[in-house]
Amino acid sequence: MNSFSMAIRTESPFAFAAYSEQLGTFYANSSRPWQVDRVLGEFKPENLGEWFYRGIAEWSKSLPGGAACVHVFRKTTLQHARSGEDVNRLVAAYGRLGEDVMLGNNVDEEDEEMR
Repeated sequence: MNSFSMAIRTESPFAFAAYSEQLGTFYANSSRPWQVDRVLGEFKPENLGEWFYRGIAEWSKSLPGGAACVHVFRKTTLQHARSGEDVNRLVAAYGRLGEDVMLGNNVDEEDEEMR
C-alpha cells in the first residue's frame, strides 16, 4: 500500500470510507460551512453512488443531447476495453505471438500508443 492509501485508511472495508470526513472538512473550510451538517458521519456507498449519478445527470444537461448518465460512461468504457482487447489480439496474431507474450515482453501498456 502506498503512503496515500495509508493516510486515508479507516477500519471500514470501503475504499471511499474516509470520504465523509474529507467532505465535512472541505465544507467546514469553504464558503459553505453550513453544508457540514448535511454530510453523514458514516460512509454509505449508496450515498456516494447517488451523488455521482445526480452529478452526471446535472452536468450533462449543458451538453448537446444533454441526457447522459453513469450507464453511458460504463457502456463507453466497456466498448473501449473490448476494442483494446481485440486490437491486442490482432497485433499479437500479426506478430505471430500469443497475446500474453506480446503484452508481457514486447509491449508496455503505459506506452502512449496503447492508450
